Amino acid sequence: MDLDPLIRFAAILNDFAEIVAGGEREKISSKLSPEEVRMSLYYAKSRREIRGHLSHRIGEEIYSITAYEKVKQIAIPLNEKDLLLISTETSANPIQIINHVLELIKKQP
Repeated sequence: MDLDPLIRFAAILNDFAEIVAGGEREKISSKLSPEEVRMSLYYAKSRREIRGHLSHRIGEEIYSITAYEKVKQIAIPLNEKDLLLISTETSANPIQIINHVLELIKKQP
């Protein structure tokens, strides 16, 4: 979340669409109820699985961006099971955030 003040939410999801690290920025009101958040996490994980069906032809997913009227959602696979999910304000620059995240991932041992 330190990468950009327009990030509302950043979390790592495991294979079961459960948050294993991260969460919502403090003092930000969620646009979703707790049940809707769980649904959103499940849907993000499901979209990743669906996109993976063609990876043998077009390569592995590097990231995806979904722009909604009220937020932008960025998904970055970390490995075969874990997914980094970031939600931002609509005015955020998702490519800039993605580039920062990918650089941080490259630096990891």
